[in-house]
Amino acid sequence: MEDRKLPELKKALDINFMSERFSDILAGESPFSADDLKCDILKHKTGKHCVIRYSSTTGDFAVIGKVYRQNRGEARFENMQKLWQAVTDNPDVQSPLGMPRPLAYIPEAGMILQSIVSGRLMAEIEDAEEMQRGMKLVGENLAKLHKQKLDLNETRMMDVHLNKFCRPGPQALVSRFPELAPQVDTLLQAFFEDERMIGAPLTTVHGDLNLKQIFIKEKSAAFIDFDGLCLAHPALDLGNFLIVIQTHFPENAAVYARNFLDSYLTIETPQMLSGLPVYKSFAYFRRAMIHFRKHREENCLEDIRRLIDKSLTMLEGEE
Repeated sequence: MEDRKLPELKKALDINFMSERFSDILAGESPFSADDLKCDILKHKTGKHCVIRYSSTTGDFAVIGKVYRQNRGEARFENMQKLWQAVTDNPDVQSPLGMPRPLAYIPEAGMILQSIVSGRLMAEIEDAEEMQRGMKLVGENLAKLHKQKLDLNETRMMDVHLNKFCRPGPQALVSRFPELAPQVDTLLQAFFEDERMIGAPLTTVHGDLNLKQIFIKEKSAAFIDFDGLCLAHPALDLGNFLIVIQTHFPENAAVYARNFLDSYLTIETPQMLSGLPVYKSFAYFRRAMIHFRKHREENCLEDIRRLIDKSLTMLEGEE
Protein backbone atom coordinates (compact mmCIF):
# COMPACT_ATOMS: atom_id res chain seq x y z
CA MET A 1 0.00 0.00 0.00
CA GLU A 2 1.29 3.46 -0.92
CA ASP A 3 0.36 6.80 0.59
CA ARG A 4 2.48 9.67 -0.71
CA LYS A 5 1.56 11.92 2.21
CA LEU A 6 2.24 9.14 4.69
CA PRO A 7 5.64 7.77 3.64
CA GLU A 8 6.17 6.28 7.12
CA LEU A 9 3.52 3.69 6.28
CA LYS A 10 6.03 1.78 4.13
CA LYS A 11 8.18 1.03 7.18
CA ALA A 12 5.15 0.23 9.30
CA LEU A 13 4.07 -2.48 6.85
CA ASP A 14 7.57 -3.94 6.53
CA ILE A 15 7.34 -7.14 8.59
CA ASN A 16 11.12 -7.57 8.82
CA PHE A 17 11.63 -4.00 10.07
CA MET A 18 8.79 -4.16 12.55
CA SER A 19 9.81 -7.54 13.94
CA GLU A 20 13.26 -6.11 14.71
CA ARG A 21 11.75 -3.11 16.46
CA PHE A 22 9.39 -5.35 18.43
CA SER A 23 12.33 -7.49 19.51
CA ASP A 24 13.88 -4.36 21.06
CA ILE A 25 10.69 -2.90 22.52
CA LEU A 26 9.03 -6.08 23.74
CA ALA A 27 12.11 -8.12 24.66
CA GLY A 28 11.34 -10.43 27.55
CA GLU A 29 7.63 -9.74 27.19
CA SER A 30 6.41 -11.21 23.92
CA PRO A 31 9.20 -11.27 21.34
CA PHE A 32 8.50 -12.83 17.95
CA SER A 33 10.31 -13.16 14.62
CA ALA A 34 9.30 -12.01 11.16
CA ASP A 35 8.03 -15.53 10.50
CA ASP A 36 5.70 -15.22 13.46
CA LEU A 37 4.33 -11.74 12.71
CA LYS A 38 1.41 -10.56 10.62
CA CYS A 39 -0.27 -7.18 10.28
CA ASP A 40 -3.80 -6.10 9.45
CA ILE A 41 -4.86 -2.55 8.56
CA LEU A 42 -7.83 -1.61 10.71
CA LYS A 43 -8.28 1.98 9.54
CA HIS A 44 -6.55 4.20 7.00
CA LYS A 45 -7.23 7.88 6.40
CA THR A 46 -5.15 8.77 3.37
CA GLY A 47 -2.47 11.32 4.15
CA LYS A 48 -3.37 11.47 7.85
CA HIS A 49 -2.97 8.25 9.80
CA CYS A 50 -3.23 4.48 9.67
CA VAL A 51 -4.15 2.01 12.41
CA ILE A 52 -2.52 -1.42 12.19
CA ARG A 53 -2.98 -4.56 14.28
CA TYR A 54 0.19 -6.62 14.67
CA SER A 55 -0.26 -10.16 15.91
CA SER A 56 1.59 -13.43 16.14
CA THR A 57 0.56 -16.12 13.70
CA THR A 58 -0.42 -18.27 16.66
CA GLY A 59 -2.83 -15.57 17.76
CA ASP A 60 -1.65 -15.41 21.36
CA PHE A 61 -0.20 -11.88 21.23
CA ALA A 62 -1.23 -8.61 19.57
CA VAL A 63 -0.51 -4.88 19.73
CA ILE A 64 -1.85 -1.81 17.94
CA GLY A 65 0.29 0.62 15.95
CA LYS A 66 -0.94 4.01 14.82
CA VAL A 67 1.07 5.77 12.13
CA TYR A 68 1.05 9.57 11.81
CA ARG A 69 2.64 11.81 9.22
CA GLN A 70 5.55 14.13 9.97
CA ASN A 71 6.18 12.63 13.41
CA ARG A 72 2.94 14.10 14.72
CA GLY A 73 2.57 11.06 16.92
CA GLU A 74 5.54 11.97 19.12
CA ALA A 75 3.75 14.66 21.16
CA ARG A 76 0.64 12.48 21.34
CA PHE A 77 2.70 9.60 22.70
CA GLU A 78 4.21 11.88 25.34
CA ASN A 79 0.71 12.90 26.46
CA MET A 80 -0.44 9.28 26.58
CA GLN A 81 2.61 8.40 28.65
CA LYS A 82 1.83 11.18 31.13
CA LEU A 83 -1.76 9.99 31.42
CA TRP A 84 -0.78 6.33 31.80
CA GLN A 85 1.79 7.21 34.46
CA ALA A 86 -0.75 9.26 36.38
CA VAL A 87 -3.42 6.56 36.45
CA THR A 88 -1.06 3.70 37.31
CA ASP A 89 1.11 5.42 39.91
CA ASN A 90 -1.65 5.80 42.50
CA PRO A 91 -1.87 2.59 44.60
CA ASP A 92 -5.04 3.83 46.31
CA VAL A 93 -7.11 3.67 43.12
CA GLN A 94 -8.80 0.28 42.93
CA SER A 95 -10.35 0.89 39.51
CA PRO A 96 -8.09 3.13 37.39
CA LEU A 97 -8.95 4.81 34.11
CA GLY A 98 -9.55 2.33 31.29
CA MET A 99 -7.15 3.04 28.41
CA PRO A 100 -4.51 1.28 26.28
CA ARG A 101 -1.00 1.12 27.63
CA PRO A 102 1.41 3.22 25.50
CA LEU A 103 4.35 0.92 24.75
CA ALA A 104 6.69 2.96 22.58
CA TYR A 105 7.07 5.61 19.93
CA ILE A 106 8.84 4.36 16.79
CA PRO A 107 10.11 7.48 14.98
CA GLU A 108 11.19 5.67 11.79
CA ALA A 109 7.57 4.62 11.27
CA GLY A 110 6.00 7.70 12.89
CA MET A 111 4.15 5.21 15.05
CA ILE A 112 2.62 5.02 18.52
CA LEU A 113 2.68 1.41 19.69
CA GLN A 114 0.13 0.49 22.32
CA SER A 115 -1.61 -2.45 23.94
CA ILE A 116 -4.90 -3.97 22.82
CA VAL A 117 -8.02 -2.89 24.72
CA SER A 118 -10.39 -5.74 25.53
CA GLY A 119 -14.17 -5.62 25.70
CA ARG A 120 -17.06 -5.05 23.34
CA LEU A 121 -17.12 -2.01 21.08
CA MET A 122 -19.95 0.24 22.25
CA ALA A 123 -21.02 0.98 18.68
CA GLU A 124 -21.91 -2.72 18.30
CA ILE A 125 -24.14 -3.01 21.37
CA GLU A 126 -27.83 -3.33 20.46
CA ASP A 127 -29.48 -4.47 23.69
CA ALA A 128 -31.02 -1.51 25.58
CA GLU A 129 -30.32 -2.92 29.04
CA GLU A 130 -26.69 -3.58 28.15
CA MET A 131 -26.42 -0.06 26.74
CA GLN A 132 -27.78 1.45 29.96
CA ARG A 133 -25.10 -0.37 31.91
CA GLY A 134 -22.51 0.76 29.39
CA MET A 135 -23.56 4.40 29.76
CA LYS A 136 -22.94 4.22 33.50
CA LEU A 137 -19.48 2.76 32.91
CA VAL A 138 -18.67 5.48 30.36
CA GLY A 139 -19.70 8.16 32.86
CA GLU A 140 -17.40 6.67 35.48
CA ASN A 141 -14.46 6.36 33.12
CA LEU A 142 -14.86 9.90 31.77
CA ALA A 143 -14.94 11.26 35.32
CA LYS A 144 -11.71 9.38 36.07
CA LEU A 145 -10.14 10.99 33.02
CA HIS A 146 -11.31 14.47 34.03
CA LYS A 147 -9.85 13.92 37.52
CA GLN A 148 -6.34 13.83 36.05
CA LYS A 149 -4.52 17.15 36.35
CA LEU A 150 -1.68 16.80 33.88
CA ASP A 151 0.93 19.05 32.31
CA LEU A 152 0.04 18.31 28.68
CA ASN A 153 1.53 19.67 25.48
CA GLU A 154 -1.52 21.68 24.50
CA THR A 155 -4.32 23.74 26.01
CA ARG A 156 -7.32 24.24 23.75
CA MET A 157 -9.90 26.97 24.16
CA MET A 158 -12.97 27.61 22.02
CA ASP A 159 -11.07 29.31 19.20
CA VAL A 160 -8.91 26.20 18.77
CA HIS A 161 -11.96 23.91 18.85
CA LEU A 162 -13.60 25.97 16.08
CA ASN A 163 -10.48 25.80 13.96
CA LYS A 164 -10.00 22.06 14.53
CA PHE A 165 -13.56 20.73 14.33
CA CYS A 166 -15.39 23.28 12.17
CA ARG A 167 -13.37 23.47 8.96
CA PRO A 168 -13.53 25.35 6.59
CA GLY A 169 -14.83 27.80 9.19
CA PRO A 170 -17.97 29.80 9.97
CA GLN A 171 -17.07 32.56 7.50
CA ALA A 172 -16.95 30.07 4.63
CA LEU A 173 -20.39 28.81 5.60
CA VAL A 174 -21.85 32.33 5.73
CA SER A 175 -20.21 33.24 2.41
CA ARG A 176 -21.97 30.31 0.77
CA PHE A 177 -25.28 30.81 2.60
CA PRO A 178 -25.62 34.50 3.67
CA GLU A 179 -29.12 33.82 5.00
CA LEU A 180 -27.52 31.86 7.88
CA ALA A 181 -25.44 34.84 9.06
CA PRO A 182 -27.74 35.95 11.95
CA GLN A 183 -27.92 32.44 13.43
CA VAL A 184 -24.18 31.86 13.05
CA ASP A 185 -23.42 35.21 14.69
CA THR A 186 -25.65 34.29 17.63
CA LEU A 187 -23.86 30.98 18.05
CA LEU A 188 -20.38 32.46 17.84
CA GLN A 189 -21.25 35.09 20.42
CA ALA A 190 -22.48 32.38 22.79
CA PHE A 191 -19.42 30.20 22.23
CA PHE A 192 -17.13 33.01 23.35
CA GLU A 193 -19.21 35.13 25.72
CA ASP A 194 -21.85 32.97 27.44
CA GLU A 195 -21.43 33.39 31.20
CA ARG A 196 -22.22 29.72 31.78
CA MET A 197 -18.77 28.94 30.40
CA ILE A 198 -17.26 30.39 33.58
CA GLY A 199 -16.90 28.08 36.53
CA ALA A 200 -15.44 24.76 35.44
CA PRO A 201 -11.65 24.39 35.64
CA LEU A 202 -9.63 23.31 32.62
CA THR A 203 -8.90 19.63 32.88
CA THR A 204 -7.62 16.63 30.93
CA VAL A 205 -10.12 15.78 28.18
CA HIS A 206 -10.36 13.08 25.53
CA GLY A 207 -11.34 15.63 22.90
CA ASP A 208 -13.50 13.52 20.59
CA LEU A 209 -15.31 10.76 22.46
CA ASN A 210 -17.83 8.68 20.50
CA LEU A 211 -19.23 5.15 20.38
CA LYS A 212 -16.41 3.79 18.21
CA GLN A 213 -13.80 4.79 20.77
CA ILE A 214 -15.30 3.01 23.77
CA PHE A 215 -14.98 -0.62 24.81
CA ILE A 216 -17.30 -2.07 27.45
CA LYS A 217 -16.41 -4.91 29.79
CA GLU A 218 -18.46 -6.42 32.59
CA LYS A 219 -17.54 -3.83 35.20
CA SER A 220 -15.57 -1.15 33.39
CA ALA A 221 -15.17 0.88 30.22
CA ALA A 222 -12.02 1.79 28.30
CA PHE A 223 -11.36 4.61 25.84
CA ILE A 224 -9.08 4.55 22.80
CA ASP A 225 -7.89 7.15 20.25
CA PHE A 226 -6.39 9.79 22.52
CA ASP A 227 -5.29 11.95 19.57
CA GLY A 228 -7.26 14.89 20.98
CA LEU A 229 -5.93 14.55 24.53
CA CYS A 230 -5.38 18.05 25.87
CA LEU A 231 -6.30 20.52 28.59
CA ALA A 232 -9.72 22.00 27.90
CA HIS A 233 -13.16 22.66 29.33
CA PRO A 234 -14.66 19.35 30.62
CA ALA A 235 -17.99 20.14 28.95
CA LEU A 236 -16.28 19.59 25.58
CA ASP A 237 -16.36 15.82 26.24
CA LEU A 238 -19.65 15.87 28.12
CA GLY A 239 -21.54 17.94 25.55
CA ASN A 240 -20.23 16.00 22.57
CA PHE A 241 -21.08 12.63 24.08
CA LEU A 242 -24.58 13.76 25.09
CA ILE A 243 -25.23 14.79 21.49
CA VAL A 244 -23.86 11.42 20.35
CA ILE A 245 -26.51 9.84 22.58
CA GLN A 246 -29.28 12.08 21.19
CA THR A 247 -28.22 11.37 17.61
CA HIS A 248 -27.85 7.59 17.82
CA PHE A 249 -30.53 6.72 20.38
CA PRO A 250 -33.41 9.21 20.03
CA GLU A 251 -35.95 6.89 21.66
CA ASN A 252 -33.80 6.13 24.73
CA ALA A 253 -31.76 9.35 24.83
CA ALA A 254 -33.22 10.67 28.09
CA VAL A 255 -32.57 7.42 30.00
CA TYR A 256 -29.09 6.91 28.57
CA ALA A 257 -28.09 10.52 29.23
CA ARG A 258 -29.30 10.28 32.82
CA ASN A 259 -27.34 7.05 33.37
CA PHE A 260 -24.24 8.66 31.90
CA LEU A 261 -24.42 11.93 33.85
CA ASP A 262 -25.53 10.41 37.17
CA SER A 263 -22.60 8.02 37.02
CA TYR A 264 -20.21 10.84 36.09
CA LEU A 265 -21.39 12.86 39.08
CA THR A 266 -20.68 10.07 41.54
CA ILE A 267 -17.00 10.88 40.97
CA GLU A 268 -16.89 14.46 39.67
CA THR A 269 -18.63 17.59 40.94
CA PRO A 270 -21.54 19.49 39.33
CA GLN A 271 -19.10 22.35 38.76
CA MET A 272 -17.68 20.37 35.84
CA LEU A 273 -21.01 20.76 34.03
CA SER A 274 -20.69 24.54 33.83
CA GLY A 275 -21.17 25.58 30.23
CA LEU A 276 -22.69 22.25 29.20
CA PRO A 277 -25.52 23.84 27.11
CA VAL A 278 -22.92 25.84 25.19
CA TYR A 279 -20.81 22.80 24.39
CA LYS A 280 -23.90 20.79 23.40
CA SER A 281 -24.68 23.67 21.06
CA PHE A 282 -21.11 23.57 19.75
CA ALA A 283 -21.44 19.82 19.11
CA TYR A 284 -24.40 20.43 16.79
CA PHE A 285 -22.66 23.35 15.08
CA ARG A 286 -19.68 21.09 14.50
CA ARG A 287 -21.98 18.58 12.79
CA ALA A 288 -23.42 21.36 10.64
CA MET A 289 -19.90 22.28 9.52
CA ILE A 290 -19.03 18.65 8.78
CA HIS A 291 -22.13 18.41 6.59
CA PHE A 292 -21.17 21.63 4.84
CA ARG A 293 -17.63 20.39 4.27
CA LYS A 294 -18.81 17.10 2.76
CA HIS A 295 -21.69 18.44 0.68
CA ARG A 296 -20.81 22.06 -0.05
CA GLU A 297 -21.15 21.55 -3.80
CA GLU A 298 -24.67 20.16 -3.36
CA ASN A 299 -27.96 21.66 -2.24
CA CYS A 300 -27.34 21.09 1.47
CA LEU A 301 -28.85 24.26 2.95
CA GLU A 302 -31.89 22.63 4.57
CA ASP A 303 -29.83 19.93 6.34
CA ILE A 304 -27.38 22.54 7.60
CA ARG A 305 -30.21 24.82 8.73
CA ARG A 306 -31.76 21.92 10.66
CA LEU A 307 -28.49 21.27 12.52
CA ILE A 308 -27.97 24.96 13.26
CA ASP A 309 -31.53 25.19 14.62
CA LYS A 310 -30.70 22.32 16.97
CA SER A 311 -27.51 24.13 17.95
CA LEU A 312 -29.52 27.23 18.85
CA THR A 313 -32.02 25.13 20.79
CA MET A 314 -29.24 23.68 22.94
CA LEU A 315 -28.34 27.19 24.17
CA GLU A 316 -31.75 27.40 25.82
CA GLY A 317 -31.10 24.32 27.94
CA GLU A 318 -30.43 24.24 31.66
CA GLU A 319 -27.36 22.60 33.15
